[in-house]
Amino acid sequence: MNSQTNCLDLVADAEFPLPTRRSLRTLAVGLIVALPLIATLACSRSPKAVFVTPSGKIEVRLTIARTAEERERGLMFKSSLADGQGMVFLFEDEQPRRFWMKHTFVPLDIVFLDETGRVVDVLENLPVCPSEPCPVYTSRFPSRTALELKAGFAARHGIRTGTKVELFLY
Repeated sequence: MNSQTNCLDLVADAEFPLPTRRSLRTLAVGLIVALPLIATLACSRSPKAVFVTPSGKIEVRLTIARTAEERERGLMFKSSLADGQGMVFLFEDEQPRRFWMKHTFVPLDIVFLDETGRVVDVLENLPVCPSEPCPVYTSRFPSRTALELKAGFAARHGIRTGTKVELFLY
């Protein structure tokens, strides 16, 4: 190869055989087999919290609120929340957290976690607040993470101060 020839010239001059029917069929079968597996893996890696309770592990699928804007919006304007679903609020530091229910149309439980993943406070059955003024709810202890869940979830599953929570946020 001289100084005037580069790799792209060599590739451009190369002849590539056209795919055969057999190779295309093999590729198609491979994709048909692989796609359900890929979809299953993608779904199984959605964010979740696993509460470790005396009666067993309780799994909750999560939406993540990482930014200040996402945390401020939270579950505003949601008309429903399925049991076993929730929102996780992630903060950079550990301090008492303040929440309000402005434009939140679903009663909620809020579970506060410390940096080790232990529940430090649970606010249960917080009522909806379709218009202002709305009360502000504050955790009794510093928290780094908060989970909003459908009202009654914490009581039904025995989630209380000291419960261990494993977060899988991917």
